[in-house]
Amino acid sequence: MWNAENVFDYPADPPPRPPWLTPVAIIGVALAVIALVVSAVALVGRPATSSSVTSTVAAPPSLITQVSTVTMPPPPPAPPQTNTVVVPVPVPSPQRPPQPVPVATSCQLLRNQANTDYSVTRLQVTGYWVPQLSSKQPGLVADGITWDCDSIWSEHVQLRSAYNANLMWSGDFPHTYGHDDYWVSYAAYTFDTAEGARQWCVDHGRDVPEHCYPTQIR
Repeated sequence: MWNAENVFDYPADPPPRPPWLTPVAIIGVALAVIALVVSAVALVGRPATSSSVTSTVAAPPSLITQVSTVTMPPPPPAPPQTNTVVVPVPVPSPQRPPQPVPVATSCQLLRNQANTDYSVTRLQVTGYWVPQLSSKQPGLVADGITWDCDSIWSEHVQLRSAYNANLMWSGDFPHTYGHDDYWVSYAAYTFDTAEGARQWCVDHGRDVPEHCYPTQIR
């Protein structure tokens, strides 16, 4: 049973809240939480110092206070124009091939040598005795040889080298020889007598009169 004498003094009931207050409070709390989450995500990508995060504000661009005038050098002069003249290459005209020089025959060599020695014989030997070493004509048979220009020229070259021989054509000295078609080789040593020329032949081992004979040039 309750005692009616114990009467408790309860606080009075709070005044009733407006019916729209509770949804507003819930929305405000939700907005606050979303703001905190966004701030945390933004701070993750920025470098942080030991105490706080410092935001960097870009400095405003500086103003140009002075304008400098730059003088550009004048452009280089254009190179002078040159005209190239193409000279056509002359086409060589066909030339005649060189002709071979004819080789002198032995007969021509004998005639040329007799002409060369003629002045020596005429000026220095005429009137003297000389050792005649050879007297040959083409077709002559002697010493087992049928002589021709080749063999006569070859013999004269040998005598010229061994005895300083000169060459005569008998037809150039008709007062000395009775035949005018002989090539005569003689040693270029003059003597006042026939005996002196004969002795030269003996001293040089030449057979007298077959291969060495005293002859007076007239």
